[in-house]
Amino acid sequence: MSMSKQLLHSTCAGSRVAASVALAFILTTSTSFASPVDEALKLSVQGQRMAKKSQQKIEQLDDNTRKMLLEYRNLQARIQGLEAHNSQLEARVQQDNEKIALLQSELEQINVSRGEIAPMLQQMFTALEQLVDNDLPFQKPMRQQQLKELKGDLGDAGKPLNQHLDHLLQVYEKEYGYGNELVGWQAPLSDEPGSQTVNFLRLGRIALYYQSLDGSKSAWWDNHRKNWQMLDESATGLLAEAIRQANTKTAPAFVTLPISSRMEACCS
Repeated sequence: MSMSKQLLHSTCAGSRVAASVALAFILTTSTSFASPVDEALKLSVQGQRMAKKSQQKIEQLDDNTRKMLLEYRNLQARIQGLEAHNSQLEARVQQDNEKIALLQSELEQINVSRGEIAPMLQQMFTALEQLVDNDLPFQKPMRQQQLKELKGDLGDAGKPLNQHLDHLLQVYEKEYGYGNELVGWQAPLSDEPGSQTVNFLRLGRIALYYQSLDGSKSAWWDNHRKNWQMLDESATGLLAEAIRQANTKTAPAFVTLPISSRMEACCS
């Protein structure tokens, strides 16, 4: 009985020791297995985080790359546009240089032409002066003023040659037109104060007449003697009719007017 109890007690004690050892083993084993799993989980989480960050960096790099590519393309387009613009400017500069060279050549020719034409213009002006001085005495102040202005224009070396020529030709045309006119007008007989008003008649540059307003006196201008010569009474009516036709601007009829022998010789 005692031995049985001792044996039972010993068995129970051994079982307890074995259980304790087993429990310790289990706990130790469980702990040793749990540590790698946790590490793996941690590494997995860290890897996911790093992958996410890497993806974000890649996406950011992609955005930056796209922006840089867009800027590069825009820059290329601007460069191409500037190159095209520069090409156009170079072509323009070339054209302008050619024009300048042409103008310089023309200017040299003009300078030569001015030296050749200027004396001819002066000769034409001198001929106009002589014409007005020796012509019938009509509109003398106005015509002399035109010559004065023309002379000043021709003496202005700063004006282009074509302007000098245009001005000269304008005066020439006016003077030429006077030779084809039948004109009648009223004016004082002379510039002296109190001079009587008379009717004038001019036949181009051939003849110049006047008749008093009452028709009692008629005369023609003797350009050789530079004075008026009286007409006889037989010419009074003819001259009055010619003055009437000139003033009314009607189609002139044939009117026989007396002219001097000098005018006959000049016009024959």
